[in-house]
Amino acid sequence: MTDSHGHGYGADKEVWIEDPSWRSTLIVGLVGVFFLVACIYWVSGAFYDVEERIIEESFVTPEIAAREQYRTQQARRLAGYGVRKLETGGEALMIPIERAMEIVARERGAGK
Repeated sequence: MTDSHGHGYGADKEVWIEDPSWRSTLIVGLVGVFFLVACIYWVSGAFYDVEERIIEESFVTPEIAAREQYRTQQARRLAGYGVRKLETGGEALMIPIERAMEIVARERGAGK
């Protein structure tokens, strides 16, 4: 048999199960929500990393990588010093482009 609350009892004695207090229910609920949010955050982070890697691998073709390497090489050449062999057999000294622009601007400013 059962009582009005659905709790069972035997022929000789009754077994009563008390309802939990609202504080313990609140604590268990908050811990559960925190755990659920942490799991969702972790799973979304894991999928975001995988998705980003897949996108990167599918869009970075050898041509794009070669072009990026060429741009990096050219930027290094424009920012550094060096000597360049000319087709005529001579040599040309190379200076950083920023320094060359300063020299040209100063020469043009002095010519006025």
